Amino acid sequence: MAQMDVDEYSEKLEQLRGRKDELEQKINEYEQQAQQLKQKIDKFNRKEEQKKEKIFSMQDELQEQQLDLKDIQTEINQKEKKLTKIKTKQQDLSNEIRAQLNCSAEDLIERGVEKLKQNEISEAKNRIQELKYKLELIGEIDPEVKDEYQQLKQEHDELKEQLQDLKEAMKDSKELIKELDQVMKEKRENSFKEIRDKFDKNFKTLFKGGEADLKRIYGEKKEKIDESQEAIVGVEIKASPPEKKVDNIRSLSGGEKTMTALALICAIINTNPSPFIILDEVEASLDEANTSRFIDILEELAEESQFILITHNRTTMHAADALYGVTMNSGISEVVSLKLEEAEKVSE
Repeated sequence: MAQMDVDEYSEKLEQLRGRKDELEQKINEYEQQAQQLKQKIDKFNRKEEQKKEKIFSMQDELQEQQLDLKDIQTEINQKEKKLTKIKTKQQDLSNEIRAQLNCSAEDLIERGVEKLKQNEISEAKNRIQELKYKLELIGEIDPEVKDEYQQLKQEHDELKEQLQDLKEAMKDSKELIKELDQVMKEKRENSFKEIRDKFDKNFKTLFKGGEADLKRIYGEKKEKIDESQEAIVGVEIKASPPEKKVDNIRSLSGGEKTMTALALICAIINTNPSPFIILDEVEASLDEANTSRFIDILEELAEESQFILITHNRTTMHAADALYGVTMNSGISEVVSLKLEEAEKVSE
């Protein structure tokens, strides 16, 4: 009879060892899956960083274009001053032609000369003498004036074309920034509305009634871009438990503040779920009933996210899919794991 008991125990021990190997194999599989999920998260974060870098790069490019535009405008002003001087020289040349040949430059080109009347000759001679005197004061004609004018005119036309290109590029950049601002505003409005609704729902679940809401706090902008909009400088949390009128959230008790904070955090998680979420003894100050209601919210959120909870609460442990305990054995920490669903099957 004792020999049969030893055989049965040996067989049972072999079964347990086989079960241990299966569990270790599953743990390895889960660790591989976790590594794959981490890689996906890292890839997603890199893409988000690339998008942010692209927006920052576009902003830097816009600033550089604005600086370039300012430099070009300064250069254009300088060229225009030079062009004005050249036009003055051109007028002087026209006066010299009129003084020497009694005709304008256009007349010389067309070869059409108008004859003077007899009573105009004396006046014309006086005018010629006067122009000759002015010509002596002016000095010789610079033969390089025309070439310099053509060169500066060409440079002016090129700069004017570049300026037009920069204006169009600035216009396109401003339109893109405006579109991005509009998209971000719409997403912010939708997310804020969703968080408000979820916050109120979670608050009523935890408190079995009451009301909760979020309100924006507006203030003055440091840099005014759009005068029609005010800057959001903060968010006010309004929470009123059932049968209790509260004007300020500071009037809530410690436990009520904890549950209000949990309701808001869960609303944010529900709006923008993360693959993994770690909570460290967030329900430590809650009693069993409130903890159960909080667990109901987490079970709903667990459809989109995986929760890792650090807790000493038995109610929370009972709702977990797997437990990991840390024990001290001969001065060495050991981790003991237990999957409740499989444990229940074994016990049955």
